[in-house]
Amino acid sequence: MAKFRMERINSELQKAIADIIANKLRNPELENIIISVTDVDTAADLSYAKVLVSVLGTGNAKDIVLAILNNAKAFIRKELMHMVRLRTMPALDFRLDESYEKGQKIIKLIDTISGDNDEN
Repeated sequence: MAKFRMERINSELQKAIADIIANKLRNPELENIIISVTDVDTAADLSYAKVLVSVLGTGNAKDIVLAILNNAKAFIRKELMHMVRLRTMPALDFRLDESYEKGQKIIKLIDTISGDNDEN
C-alpha cells in the first residue's frame, strides 16, 4: 500500500514540476531548450525529492539548465505547494538524467561489435 502511495506522489510531483518549468519559470536562457522531467524519487518521509531532468539543447545547455533549476528550487517548491496537496513538501534536488546518452553509447558499442562479427 505504501509503495502505491509513493508512486502516486512521485507521479503527481513529476507532472506538476514539468508544468511549472514549462509554464511558470520565466528565464530567457531556457528558450529553445527542451526540458523533460523524466523521474521523481521521493524519500518515504517526504523530506527530500530527487528530480531527474533530461535536456535537449545545444552546447553546454545541460549545465545551464541544471544551474537555473537548482537556483529556482525555492520558487518551484512554492508553486508545488499550490498545485499538490501534501502535508510536507519535499526539498528538491535537480539532477541530469543521462540514461538516454548511456543507452546510445551501449547501442553504438553493440553495433560496432556486431559489425565486426559480420565481417568475419
